[in-house]
Amino acid sequence: MGVEPLREIHGFMDAAAARYGAGHRLIRHDWATVKFMVDYYSSFDPALSRQVERETVLHIAIDKGLVTLRDIALMSDLVRDIERRGGRRSMLKK
Repeated sequence: MGVEPLREIHGFMDAAAARYGAGHRLIRHDWATVKFMVDYYSSFDPALSRQVERETVLHIAIDKGLVTLRDIALMSDLVRDIERRGGRRSMLKK
């Protein structure tokens, strides 16, 4: 999955942030949004649907405080070790 769909997903979900601040999380941060995103992107490329679903759910979990960036960094390191890939992703370094 390329970078553009990821930007589109997060941009769509956070579009109300400028107007509502943290309250934007009450808009487009629900299961209906997950379903919409999956349906929308699977119409272009059915192979994207699973990744889009994960990305949308993760966005919601982060915004609700259920998952932190530290959690993501730790999981990324673990997956990279298991899959024998090189070092940590630079965007997750703190």
